[in-house]
Amino acid sequence: MTRTIKRGIFVLVLLLAAVASLKAGETLRRLVGPKNVARTYIHQSTTASSSLTGYSSDSSSSDSVDNSPFETFQDVYQYVRTQYVDPITHVDRLAEGAVNGMILSLDNPLARYMKPQRANEYIAQENGAYQGVAGVYTISKVKRGPILERRLEVMDVAPGGPGAKAGLEPGDIITEIDQRWVIAYDPRLSLDTQPMAAVPQAVFDAAFKKATKKLISGITLTSAMKKLTTNRTKPLTLVVQRGAKSIKITLTPTGVQVPAVTSRWVNPTTLYVGVHQFAPDAISEVGSALDKAKGKARSIIVDLRDNPGGAITPAIDQSERGPFDAMLKFLSWFVPGGQVGYLERRSNWLDSLSVGNHDEVGTARVVVLVNKGTSNLAEFAADVLRTRLHAKLVGDRTFGQAIIQKFVRLSDGSAVVIPIGELLVSPKHNYEGVGLTPDVKVASGSSQPADVALKTAIRVASGGV
Repeated sequence: MTRTIKRGIFVLVLLLAAVASLKAGETLRRLVGPKNVARTYIHQSTTASSSLTGYSSDSSSSDSVDNSPFETFQDVYQYVRTQYVDPITHVDRLAEGAVNGMILSLDNPLARYMKPQRANEYIAQENGAYQGVAGVYTISKVKRGPILERRLEVMDVAPGGPGAKAGLEPGDIITEIDQRWVIAYDPRLSLDTQPMAAVPQAVFDAAFKKATKKLISGITLTSAMKKLTTNRTKPLTLVVQRGAKSIKITLTPTGVQVPAVTSRWVNPTTLYVGVHQFAPDAISEVGSALDKAKGKARSIIVDLRDNPGGAITPAIDQSERGPFDAMLKFLSWFVPGGQVGYLERRSNWLDSLSVGNHDEVGTARVVVLVNKGTSNLAEFAADVLRTRLHAKLVGDRTFGQAIIQKFVRLSDGSAVVIPIGELLVSPKHNYEGVGLTPDVKVASGSSQPADVALKTAIRVASGGV
């Protein structure tokens, strides 16, 4: 047995079925738009049919496309169809594997392929219907020496869901599910080090065998995500890494329906508006609450805690308008009309993001509640409110995820989610990977009193600190 452990190279024999591959390729090429064209996204909240692709551009300009890879895919497809030893009875599986392989080859944890059922669940979750543990997850990359780990990280936990009730928190790293290690790297790679070169062969062989067993008995990231997002009545046991601590959590993943928007008066002059999701079907409730409070509210508390943000969703139908458009509609009720930020896309192009002005807030003081679960679109919205309205942020540092993704349905009902750019309030202000620092710090987490941050926000809204 050689002592030099080399990474295995997995080659996809089949990358795309003839017809399905060409259609999927064309769809993916449309995700990023033309180069060298200045664009502006203007949210027209008074126009029901406003486009969620949202970019005005010269439609005659397009990227040149090299079709030779697709010809290769077609050749391989035909060869497999005609020469493979067993009959090919499920052509759709070939296309599915090809598209999935294309997305995986990007080596970007934010790029995903979803089967039709998972795509439907994704849209439902954007309207508050969570499955399983009821959380939002991401794959974070961490370099430890020569080894690149891909860790399953909790980005957000739905309020009132099984995960939240059991104490799961944003930032937790899920290392085990039902006593199976969540595979973050090939543990045999750690044997390819200088110290191991000096150990006896028998010791090395035993270590190699142990590492191989750990790998084989582990659960892949894809399978782990499926377990976390599937409802069941049998308890699920997780082990999470929280800082230096390893914590065991047992819960029953039955999902939860989270109200996207809630509002109430916390005192005679302070309106509380909780925006837990930028749900397309419910975001108008924010405007209704503000309209009723006009002239009465001296201060408004906007609660963006545990709001995971969301994706740009093309307007296939009105039920899939998308969180991105809902977020801009939300901002139009608070800030004066005009530019609110940018979407930095490929080749460093900056798309200007603008909103209309409904002047629902007037002179009311605005305070924004944030925590570790405030992510993505919610972070951008909080940053805009602080920048444009001088709103105070109260709570904990936000998650730090500024990458915006685009959700696109494919012809068979499946979907792809592709990162297409980064949200910026200004070209020089970037919160990706670092989050937003609150103006008034209040620690969050399951060990904290549930309403301590809200009490602090009420005090700040009244002019206190």
